[in-house]
Amino acid sequence: MIRYLRMLGMEIPLFLYMLGSYLNYPVFQNLIYEKECLIKYQQNVTFCRDIGGYNDDKDIQFAANHFYFISSLTLLCPSLVTTLLLGAATDYWSIKIPLIIPYVGCILGTINYVFQSYFIHTSVYFLLISDALFGLCGGFIAIISTTLTYGVKTSMLRYRSYRIAGVEGAIGLGSTTVLIFVLSSLYVVCIINNINYVNLLILNK
Repeated sequence: MIRYLRMLGMEIPLFLYMLGSYLNYPVFQNLIYEKECLIKYQQNVTFCRDIGGYNDDKDIQFAANHFYFISSLTLLCPSLVTTLLLGAATDYWSIKIPLIIPYVGCILGTINYVFQSYFIHTSVYFLLISDALFGLCGGFIAIISTTLTYGVKTSMLRYRSYRIAGVEGAIGLGSTTVLIFVLSSLYVVCIINNINYVNLLILNK
């Protein structure tokens, strides 16, 4: 057990990334709803801070879902191409640099989220900058694939199964912990959005 713990490397930042990602989801969703509400209700911040006040507003729900779809495409499409390029780079160039690039994109995207949550009156479409930055750097797909590649290539043959199991364990532990959802709900209720994204930026680092 101790010997395996000493082998932990990229499993730790991968766990922190998954933790940050699942913290991000409810906060990001709340930010979209709030910005869409501000557009419809003429920048009424007092009203739009209370999600329950417009929870049944179908126009806001439709606009938020439409934006979330565009956000997903903005993240997914460039990440497919970049992941292929990063995969080739790990084979013919370097292992470490392709591993770092997706995390750089994640940090840059989170910085934009901090600004967009602080300047709450800006257009909701400025949030797409984060998706584009993260997608161009490979996105979620690149983080998983480059981490697995790094783990396999830097491990002895007899330890590779342990390293792969560690990566899968980091993904599962970071994404299914009930504490994540508890913290997310408390953050949305008790703390303003820009503080959340500062916390996510720290986790991503």
